[in-house]
Amino acid sequence: VNRIQLVKGIEDVTLCEKEACTFEVVLSHAYIPGQWTKDGVPFKSKPVCRIATRGKTHTLTLTRVTTADTGLISFIAEGIETSALLTVTARDIKIVKYLENASVTEKESVTFVCEVNWEDVDGKWYKDDSRLRAVDNIKIKCDGKMHSLTFKSVKPEDAGEITFTAERVSSTATLRVKELPVQFVRPLRVKIGMYKHRALLECQVSRANAVVKWYKRNLEIVQNRKYQTVNDGLYRQLIIEDVGSSDEDTFICDAVDESTSCQLFVEEQAISILKGLSSVEVMEPKEARFKVETSIKLVRAPKWTLNGRLLSPCPEIRIEREGTSNKLIFAKTDSSMCGIVQFISGKSKSEAQLTVTERPLIVTQPISDVEVKENGQVTLSCEFCPSPRVVRWFKGRTLLFGSNKYAMKREKNGVEMTILGVKATDSGEYRCVAGGSETRGRINVEVKRLKIIRHMEQAEVEEDGTAVFTCELNHESPGVQWLLNDRVQHTNYINKIQNSGKVYSLILKRLASQESRVTFKAFDVSETAFLRVKERPAVFLRSLEDVTGEERGEIHLQCEVSKQSVLPIWRKDGEVINASEKYEILHAGKSLTLIVRKLRKDDGGEYTCDIGSSQTKAKVIVRDLHISIVKRIRTTTVLEGENCHFECILSHDIIDEASWFMNGQPIVTNGRIIVTSNGRKYSMSIQEVIISEAGEVVFIIKDLSCRTMLFVKAMDKSTL
Repeated sequence: VNRIQLVKGIEDVTLCEKEACTFEVVLSHAYIPGQWTKDGVPFKSKPVCRIATRGKTHTLTLTRVTTADTGLISFIAEGIETSALLTVTARDIKIVKYLENASVTEKESVTFVCEVNWEDVDGKWYKDDSRLRAVDNIKIKCDGKMHSLTFKSVKPEDAGEITFTAERVSSTATLRVKELPVQFVRPLRVKIGMYKHRALLECQVSRANAVVKWYKRNLEIVQNRKYQTVNDGLYRQLIIEDVGSSDEDTFICDAVDESTSCQLFVEEQAISILKGLSSVEVMEPKEARFKVETSIKLVRAPKWTLNGRLLSPCPEIRIEREGTSNKLIFAKTDSSMCGIVQFISGKSKSEAQLTVTERPLIVTQPISDVEVKENGQVTLSCEFCPSPRVVRWFKGRTLLFGSNKYAMKREKNGVEMTILGVKATDSGEYRCVAGGSETRGRINVEVKRLKIIRHMEQAEVEEDGTAVFTCELNHESPGVQWLLNDRVQHTNYINKIQNSGKVYSLILKRLASQESRVTFKAFDVSETAFLRVKERPAVFLRSLEDVTGEERGEIHLQCEVSKQSVLPIWRKDGEVINASEKYEILHAGKSLTLIVRKLRKDDGGEYTCDIGSSQTKAKVIVRDLHISIVKRIRTTTVLEGENCHFECILSHDIIDEASWFMNGQPIVTNGRIIVTSNGRKYSMSIQEVIISEAGEVVFIIKDLSCRTMLFVKAMDKSTL
């Protein structure tokens, strides 16, 4: 039996903590059981300690070592022992990038980043003195040397000192959180308080620490026996004791960023109406009286309205109260005061109709019939006695209102209406009505007959040019239209319509090649002229340029023409080119492009782009493809019976077949030898190499070649 010998022993190792190391022993015999120890204590396989045996080789791999792993490492196997010293030094951890202070608004996200000089360092995060751990709102991440802490949605209570620690080093930054503006989640609502009872106004804010102030209209409310303010979590309350009529007002809760308000109504004791209002009819300007009897004497003043409008005491209106009797007196009336009079006290109401009739009017000066020329102005006037309060003008049965056309005026007893820019349609009968009286008059309009005194001329212009058509009338007319091929024209970026007095013009720009009819219309007068636009031949704005391409690549031939509507024909050496997989023809606006793909030597030559009226040419030169070997086959040493692999990579993918030679003999794929190619990669694999295959290996493709050596060692049969 051969004695086991130590071929390779272990050596001393020194490294930093958290790193990994491997001890390797090679014996003369394969698969010999052995034991690894540290300071005499056997190792056991676990995630940080891996023990492996492969043939004659025994390995011990330690990962994420610590200073406690320092000691004497030994391997023992059937009388063979080898030892080495493992020394683990502590890492000098330093902070490369310190934390930075951050200031964010509530509900935003913020990230703190700290970088240390070593990877795989255990770090801890703290806020003030409390350790932070990953939760729904906090994300803690370590990526190599970078450590980060992210608050996904910052809260006011997250503000403080943020600290990162890694063993003996630390970094601190300040997180400041700006609170969101206070908002009223539930605003104040209209409140009805009972007379002499307590009233409570309440609203809800968006955060519990919000500070608010209460106001009655514009005066700040100070806490006293009558007013008390309460802060209850998110709720803010104002309590009003002993509610009286003076408390009926607008109350405001102000939180600086936002405010809310409501109206407080005071409801008195139950009141019933014993005698309600009665309708009144008087002739202006006589006095009108209304009276209401209630069941009790009113503490608060009642409300009187006319057509929904609140009435207040003034020289013309008197409001009186005497015991249970309540009176409203209109000292002077007029016909505009007709409507519903309403008495309101608490929930009790009473209403009646007020009717004021006008005094009869007399027409002292009637309207006179008038004649006026078209486009002029005319005034109709009349007088009434007494002075009318309300005057209405009619044309036939149509009510007229003051406007840019009708100017209405009234002064003392006189009334007048002026009609501006008189048209033929303004002829007819007009009435002025005031009270129950009216007067009538007639307007006759003398119409001018339109004539064309300077006629349009036929026009002939070149494409993209400008044409001007002019027509002159015997007097100005507002109803002028220009038509192009029966379509009404308007001023825009290519058309311009203008007039100077009686002269009217149409300017047409950027004209396309066509024949058109231009028509001028003014009411029943019209005239037509013809416009002929001559086509402008297309020319090349940018010609083709000579191009040099590389074999198997692609080239772009580009030119630009003056018109989009051309039909280009591409030729190579006089032969027409059609779109195909090799040729792509592009036409984008005025730009023309020919793309030639997968270039060959015979693609060189003269290329022409022909647009009928003009053509441009360019010369194309195709250079040979420069190919080189970017990865050469390497010298290989294997044991007899093992497998070996040779690989060569070219700079380009070419069609030519490659050849492999071994000791001068060409290689043919068989059961043991496999020759393959994939794009630019060419490889040869030999299964179970034999001694006779040792020697020179040659790879040849096109005019390129590379050589290497294959060394085959004889297998030591004594070890089998």
